[in-house]
Amino acid sequence: MMKSTTFLLPFLFLFALPLANAQQGAPKRKDSTEIKGIPERIGGNIYRAPSVQALKNKAQKSYENGNYYGAMQYYQRILTEVDTQNVTALYGYARAATAYTLYGNAEKTYLYMTDSNLVQKDETFLLQLANTWYLLREYKKALEVYQEVDNMSTSADSKAEAKIGINNCNWAIEVQKNVEDIVLDSLRKSINTPYSEYADIYTDDQLYYSSYSHPYKGDSSRLLIQILTAQRMDDGEIRIQPVLYNEENRHTAYVSFNQDKTTMYYAIGKYNKDKAICFELYRRKRLGDNTWGKPEKLPKQINHPKATTTQPFICTMPGEAAETLFFVSDRPGGKGKKDIWYSKIENDTFSQPVNLTALNTPGDDVTPFYHAATGVLYFSSNGHQTLGGFDIYRSEPIGQSWGAPQHLPEPLNSTANDVFYSISEDGKMRHFSSNRDGAINNSEEDCCYDIFKYCEPQELPVSVCDAETGDSLTNTIMQLYRIGSNGPELLQTEHVTNASQSFKLLPGKSYLLVTSKAEFRPDSFYFDSPTNVCDPIEKVQRCLKMFEVKLLVDILNCDGSEPQKGVNLTLTTVGADGQELARIVKNDPDSTEYLFQLRPRNNYTLLGSLEEITADAEPVSTFGLTRDTTIRRELNLGLNLNLEIHVFNEADDTKLNDVIITLMRLDTDQKWVHVSGLQSNRFDTLIAYDGQYRIFVEKNDPLRKKFSTASIEFSTDTISKTACRQLRKNLFLRRIPDLPITLFFDNDEPGPHTSSDRIPLKYNAATKKYEPLIYEDIYFGFVVDDNGDTVRQYYCHTDLGHKCYGNRHHCFNAPANRAHRGPIAVLGYYNLKNLFIDRYTEGETGADRLRDSLKVDAFFEDSVKGEWNRLRDVFEAVYTTLEDPKTKKVTIEIRGYASPLGNPAYNEVLTSRRVNSVERFFRVFDGGVFMKHINSGKLILKRIPNGAAKAIIGGAKFKDGNDRRESVYSVEASRERRVEVVGVDIQTF
Repeated sequence: MMKSTTFLLPFLFLFALPLANAQQGAPKRKDSTEIKGIPERIGGNIYRAPSVQALKNKAQKSYENGNYYGAMQYYQRILTEVDTQNVTALYGYARAATAYTLYGNAEKTYLYMTDSNLVQKDETFLLQLANTWYLLREYKKALEVYQEVDNMSTSADSKAEAKIGINNCNWAIEVQKNVEDIVLDSLRKSINTPYSEYADIYTDDQLYYSSYSHPYKGDSSRLLIQILTAQRMDDGEIRIQPVLYNEENRHTAYVSFNQDKTTMYYAIGKYNKDKAICFELYRRKRLGDNTWGKPEKLPKQINHPKATTTQPFICTMPGEAAETLFFVSDRPGGKGKKDIWYSKIENDTFSQPVNLTALNTPGDDVTPFYHAATGVLYFSSNGHQTLGGFDIYRSEPIGQSWGAPQHLPEPLNSTANDVFYSISEDGKMRHFSSNRDGAINNSEEDCCYDIFKYCEPQELPVSVCDAETGDSLTNTIMQLYRIGSNGPELLQTEHVTNASQSFKLLPGKSYLLVTSKAEFRPDSFYFDSPTNVCDPIEKVQRCLKMFEVKLLVDILNCDGSEPQKGVNLTLTTVGADGQELARIVKNDPDSTEYLFQLRPRNNYTLLGSLEEITADAEPVSTFGLTRDTTIRRELNLGLNLNLEIHVFNEADDTKLNDVIITLMRLDTDQKWVHVSGLQSNRFDTLIAYDGQYRIFVEKNDPLRKKFSTASIEFSTDTISKTACRQLRKNLFLRRIPDLPITLFFDNDEPGPHTSSDRIPLKYNAATKKYEPLIYEDIYFGFVVDDNGDTVRQYYCHTDLGHKCYGNRHHCFNAPANRAHRGPIAVLGYYNLKNLFIDRYTEGETGADRLRDSLKVDAFFEDSVKGEWNRLRDVFEAVYTTLEDPKTKKVTIEIRGYASPLGNPAYNEVLTSRRVNSVERFFRVFDGGVFMKHINSGKLILKRIPNGAAKAIIGGAKFKDGNDRRESVYSVEASRERRVEVVGVDIQTF
C-alpha cells in the first residue's frame, strides 16, 4: 500500500539529481549550536534576500528542485535574521528537514511550534508530526496521533491519510520484530567519501560504483558523477581508480555488464536548465581483455527525448536467448513517477520498452538488480510500504509475471533511503547505498549516500585430527557458543560424520568452539571473528588428544582386612567377539598396588593368581567415559575361604538378629564367638580349606525361653581351591511359646486327702484295670475314687468331638477314631467357674456381687482356659522339634505349687502329684507320640517341686481353712494351686 504523501517525497538524486546546490560550497564542519531546537548556522553561499517573501520564494523553489538543504538554509535565515516565530518558515523548515532525512530537526521544530503556542493542533499539523515520529521509528507515538486524527477529522483526505498511517505503523511494528542479526560495513575507511557513492555491481573481484565527488574540469563549483573501481590487493590495501570510459565533463554512472562480459551498459548525464541531471543510456562492446569500444547511445525507444533514462541493468532471464535490459525512467505512459522498464535485446535489436506494472507503484520504483543464480529481482521503492524514504524489495518470477514484492528486513532497510541493492556473482557479498545515520558527509547534515556492504554470515571451516597420529577424526560433536555479557550461549550443535564442518559467524563477535569425541579429551577453542563483515576466515584445525584412562588395582586378602603381596596380575584386552587382543602381566613380590594405562572404548579382563589359587576374571570397560579417568579396583585374593553364617527364624525364614554364633575348629580346638547385634543376623570370617568345623547358634537370650538352639558340623577338605571362595551356612532357630505356661488345679486336686506323691488310680472299663490319673483326666474328664466310682463330673467342650447334653452328669468322649482329644479349651476345672462365682459372691448384692463375679469369670477365661490352650501349642512345637533329625535333646522343666492352706509337708507331696499328672500326660499325649523320645533320652521331663514356699501370693487369710471363700474360691487362692512349664531347652547337632 502506498504511504502517505506527506513523507513520500520525491528523491530526485535517484535520477542523478543529487542535490547540486547542497554540495556546492557546503560548510566543512558541523556546528551543534541550536536556537529553540533549530540548527542556527546558515550556509555561506546563500546571498541576502531583500525581503522575507523573497527568501520564502527561494526556499520554495529549492524545495521543488529537490535542494532540500538549500530550502532549509533559506527558511532558517528568515528565522534567525527576521522572525524566530514565523510560522510559514517553521513549517517550511520542518518539511525540508523531513525530506532531507533530518527527522530529529523536524520533530524539534514541530514541538517548538506547539510549545510556543504558534499553531493549533489541527489534523494537518498532527499528521505532519505523526509522519515525523514514524520516520524516527517512534511507531507507537505515531500510531496514537494517527488514531487521534482518524477519530477527530471530518476530511475524507485526512481520514484516509490517517488510516494509511495506522496501517503503516502496525506493519512497521511487525517489521521490527524480525530484525536480522546483520553487521553492516560502512566502507568509510576504504571507499566512501564525504560525498555520495552509489553501489553498482561487484564482479571480477572488484566493486564498480558511482561517486558524486569529482569536480568539473574548469568549474570547481560543480561536481561530476564518475564510475570508479575498488579492488583489494595482495597486501590488503584497497586500490581505487576511475574507469577509462568516464566522460570528461559529463556525469558517467551506473555501469552494468552482460553475462559473458562482452557488453557494458551505463548512463551519461548532464545538467538541464533546472540544474537537474538528465541521463541517457549508452553501451560499449569489449574489444579485448582490458579495452572497450566507442560509446554507443541506445536507440530512441530506450532513451526517450523528453524523459530521463537511467540505472541500467543487463541480464539474461532463465530459458531465454535474448538479453533483458532493465532501466528506470519517468517517461510518459508509466504507472507512477519513476518506473522500472525493460526491453528485450535480440540480434542486437532493442524491443519496445515494457512497463513493469506488476511491481511499479504510483510513487517511485528504482535501482533494479536481477540475481541470475536465484532468479530474484531486487529494487527500491517509496510507493510500497516503507520504513521511510526508499526501501529495498525483492520479487520472484511467477510464470510470465512477478510475485508480490517482499520487504527486506532491518537493518538492510531503514527510515532513510536505501537503494542500489546488489549481490556478488558468488552470492556471498551484498552492497547497497543509503543516506542513513552514519553515512559520511561533508555538510552539517546527512545529505549524502554511502555504500554499505555485508556478506553472508562468515563461515569458519574446521577440520579435526588425532593429535597423536595426525589422522583425520570422524564422528565428532562440535558445539559453537557465542560469548556475551552473560557468558557462553549455545548457538549450534553438529554431529560431524566426516572430518570437517563449517560454522556461520557474525563479524566482530567472540566465540567458543568445543569439539568432542567419546574417547578423546574435549577441545575448547576461543576466537574472535573478523570485524570486517567480508574478511575471509582462515581454516582452523583442531587436534584432539585421546583422554587418559588409568586402572589402579589394590590387592587385598579375602576379607579386605589387609594388603596381599605376591600376586600375579594379568590384564587382557578383549575384542567385541570375546577374543583376546593383547595381554599385560605384572608381578611384584613386594607390591600390593598395580597401575595400568588403558585406552578408551575398550573392554578388558583383570585376573589375579596366588600360588595355586586363581581369582575369577573381573571385567573392566572404558566405554562411556568422556574425560580423564582413574578406575579403581580392589582384588581380593588369599588362601582362605570366606565363610558366611546366617541365622533365620524357622517359622517364616526371616532374618533372626541378635544371635550368638560360635564357630569351633574341631581339629585344632580353636574357637570364635560372635554376637551379631540387633541389626544383623550374620557372621563373616575366613576359614582354612582343610579344616573340620562346628557352628553353634543361639538367640542372645540368657533364659533361652524364646528360641531353640541350632548347630551344624562340616568339613572343608573336599572344597576346590579358588580365590576367596564363598561358603555360606544357614541355620534356623525355632521359636518357643512364651514361658512359663501355668496350669491351674482345683483345691487339693489330684488325689485329695492323700499323702502319696503320685496321683491316684482311675478305673479303665475297657481293660478292667485301675490306671493312674493323668492331667487331662483331672482337668476335663472325671475324678474317680478307689472303687472306680465317679466323684465329680464336668462339662465337656463341643468344638473337638465331645458332645454335651446340657447337664452336669453326662459327658461323652470324642469318637474312637480320634487319636487324642485335641487341644481342649473348656476344662473340668473351667466348668466349675459358676460354682466358684456362686461361692465367692455368696451373700453379696449389687455392685459388689457384679464386681467379684467379673473378677472370678476373668480368671477362668484368661488363665484357666487360656493357659491350657498355650500348653497344647507347646506340645505341638516340641513334637515338631523332636522329629527334626538335627535336634539332639529337648529338656522341659516343670514346677508345681500349692496354696498355703495345707502344711508344708502336705503341700510338697501335693505339688509332686500335680507335676506327676502333667508328666503322665506327656506320656499318653496323642496316643503316646512322645514315648519313643522319652525312652531314648531325647525328651527329658525335669521336675522341680516347690511346695507352698514358692507360692506367688501369701497371707493369713489364705491360710485360714475356715474361711473357704478366701482360701478356696478367691482368685488369689486359685492362683496358688498351679503347675508351671518354666523352660524348654532345645539342643541341636
